[in-house]
Formats: sequence, C-alpha cells, structure tokens
Amino acid sequence: HVWFTEMATRTLSFSHVLTKTLRNGLFLQRLTRNGVTSGGDTCPPKPRESWNNKGGPEQRERRRDSFSLAPVSPPRELQAALDNVLARHAHKTLAQDGTALANYLISRKTTLSIDRKKLEPRVPEGTGKTPLDTEQRGAHPILRYGNKEAVSYAASRLEATYGATFRVLSEIAQRVPSFKPETLLDFGSGLGTAVWAAHQMWAESIYEYMCVDTSQEMGEMARLLRLGGQTLTGNTVLEKESIPGVFFRQYLPLSGKVKYDVVVAAYTLGEIPSIRWRKISLASLWRKTKEFLVLVEPGTWSGYHNILEARNFLLNSTWADPEYLQDSSEYLQDSSDEDETTLQGGHIFAPCPHSHQCPLVYGSRVPCHFAQRVQLSFAQKHSVLRQSGFHIEKFSYLVLQKGKKVEVKDNPSRLLEPVKKRTRHAVCKLCCPDGQAREVVFTKSKTPDTYRAAREKRWGDLLEWAGSSGTRCHGDSSDNNPRT
Repeated sequence: HVWFTEMATRTLSFSHVLTKTLRNGLFLQRLTRNGVTSGGDTCPPKPRESWNNKGGPEQRERRRDSFSLAPVSPPRELQAALDNVLARHAHKTLAQDGTALANYLISRKTTLSIDRKKLEPRVPEGTGKTPLDTEQRGAHPILRYGNKEAVSYAASRLEATYGATFRVLSEIAQRVPSFKPETLLDFGSGLGTAVWAAHQMWAESIYEYMCVDTSQEMGEMARLLRLGGQTLTGNTVLEKESIPGVFFRQYLPLSGKVKYDVVVAAYTLGEIPSIRWRKISLASLWRKTKEFLVLVEPGTWSGYHNILEARNFLLNSTWADPEYLQDSSEYLQDSSDEDETTLQGGHIFAPCPHSHQCPLVYGSRVPCHFAQRVQLSFAQKHSVLRQSGFHIEKFSYLVLQKGKKVEVKDNPSRLLEPVKKRTRHAVCKLCCPDGQAREVVFTKSKTPDTYRAAREKRWGDLLEWAGSSGTRCHGDSSDNNPRT
C-alpha cells in the first residue's frame, strides 16, 4: 500500500510538471508565431505551415490577404518616454482624468450629413440664422487640448491610436511591398502616434514627417516623447530626437502643390464639428496626396458615419460644390486638373472591395469596424481591464489610392466579422465585390479548399471564393429598413 501510494504521488507530480511545461512551451511558440518579442515590439510574423497536395507540410510565405497582428505595443523608445512623462504626475488623478477623457472621446456624437435644401424650410424667418447654423445644432463642442488634456490623452489613448494606425499602415506595406514612401503628412497629429507607426514600417525610406495640429501643447508633448520624455532646460537639447526629420505646424498649408506620399488623418475627423469644414479638409488632404490617403476613426456609429461621409463625398461629389464649399475658394484656387476635383484620379484601396454604396447602411445592427488588440494604457492598468492584460481597440478606416484600380479576375471579399468555425463547415460574413454583404457557409465536403482557407482567416482579412453549389448565401443586405 505504501509503495502504491508513493508511485501514484510521483506519477501525478510528473504529469503536473509535464503539462505545465508543455503549456508554457505552446504559449511561447504561439507568441513567437504571432510576432510578439520579449521586448514588447511587434515583429513580422513567421510563415504559417500549410499542407501540399501530397499531404506533407510545406513552408509558404505569409499571404498578402491576411492582416491579423499579435497584440501591438508601442516601440521601446516611445514606451520609455511615456513612462518618464507620466511619472511626474499623480497616478490616481491621472488615471481618473485619462479615463474620463477616453470615455468622452468614444461616446461623443458628431453632426450627420443633412441636405441643405431640406433645412431651408425649417429655418424660422427673422431669426437671422442660416441653414448651416441649423445644421450644426447637433454638433459637439470643440475640445481644446491644453497641457492637462495632452497628459490625460497620453495616459489613456496613446496605445490604442498607435495600434489601430499601425494595423492600417501594415496592410499597405503587406499588400504593396514595393511601396517605399519618402514623405508623410499627419493631419491632426496629436501625440504623433502615426509618425511612430510609419517610422516602424518605413524607417529606411521616409525622410520627412509633417505634423499638423491646432494644439501647440499636443505638439510640444509629441516632441517631448521623441526626446525620451526628458525636460528641456533653456535652449539646450539634452538628447537627439528618436525620429529625425519631423516638422510641426499648427495649420494645414493652403497650397496643394506640395504633395506627400502618405497622408494620414487618424482620429481627426471627429474633432471637426462642422460638416462643411470636414469636407474642406478632406478636399485639401486629397489634393496633397501623392499615393495613399489614410483615414482612421473609432469603431462606433459616430466614427463609422464620419468614414462613410468622407467616402461618399470623395466618391460622388465634386469639391467645387457651391452648397458646402462656397466660402473655400482659396482652398481650390490651385486645382487645374480635373482629377484633382473628384476621385476620378483614385480608387478605394481598403477595406471596401467595391465602390458601391456601403451595404451596412441598411439593416445592420453594428457599424463597419474592425478590431486590434493593443497594450493596456496607463489609465486602463488602474481599471478592471488589468485582469485581461490587453485592450481590444475597435476602429473604422478608409484607405484611398491615387491612380486607376488594377482590375483582376477574382476580387477577394472582406471579412466583416470573426469566422464562425463549426464542425465540417465555416460561416463567414463577407463584404463582396458586387456591393453586397453576405453570410456564406463553406462546407468541408463541397468546398474543401475555401473551407480550409476560411478557417485560417481572421477578422478583416481578404478571402477569395467563387459561388458554387457548395455555398449557401443568406440575407443579402439589400433590405429597405435603414438604420436611424
């Protein structure tokens, strides 16, 4: 009996140690495969393992239609500078202010696009108000970023904005590996997270970063982060900036003759409460774009409406529209080419696989948005989210590219939701090239190749498929019940 008890105890202990070792090994292997290093930086993912026709494993390069990333963390230099800046403030007060600011930025509403002609009969006579004044009644007040707001923003939103912007720029770099930009314009730069993301992506090619933000305090905070978070004494710079070639301006230059390879407006359209000025800004940004125009907004209905408004304006409108741009002749005086006044000189690069009306406008319960896991911010580490270890940043985005779109035989569809993996079949909600959003079921027996490819996909990836007898489509989003 004693011998049996001792052997059973040794067996259980060995099993526990073996299980724990295997679990840690698989966890580290998963982190390495997804591209997370021990230092917190994001590295290019390793090639996935696939099976050839003979049944054996073969190594292949990462497909250009898969854009899922491991949890994204800021670079070491930026994280160290942020820690130095936040260490000079009271932690409890900073966490409370950061949480309050983040909740306000995510939950606020913006003015929806309303036809001016429909507003004219509603304006009371003798009040002296114009249709534009009536249009702005639902707009949120302009938020002025001072020193307190800049520090609170750094404590609550820096990791999220960096992660979402990095995810969008990585899609451009992955789909167009030959693209090597040399100049970048960051409109509404804030803390310069777009500059850091672009530097991580194209550090060897970009030599000029132009940052534009109306807040002088946010510009000073961004420069302080590039200097390592150290306080400057007098006119002496204690350390060189981490990113060379960064310039700051408070206002966007009027001339459209100077163009930039990449123009980024991340979490900026929601800061502009006026519909007319948002469209004027979009017109100016497109005229300054040489290759790519990147727009990123929060993944809420308000952020989705801002992206949709920009998409519809650039696709279907002319910038010389007297209804909205009657007071902006100075912004358009340099336009001499017809392609500079419409989107005829460009096309949608991502995420839409088509240029039709967005299918999620009608009958959809959730907006078109995507998700990226990011590192917890300083404020989130003092909340209940510290138990999860990461934050899921939901965002909506739009990437426009100059030039005509190259037509291909089979245009891939975009995954609008995570793939629902079931026994011997996979359910995918796709935005298709014909302008419809469909829920498609791929079975293992009738569509084995597409079934295996779909199970490897993640939310936001592209999926190539062809309709056949093995697919069942449910609920085209062509209902006549628009969301209000």
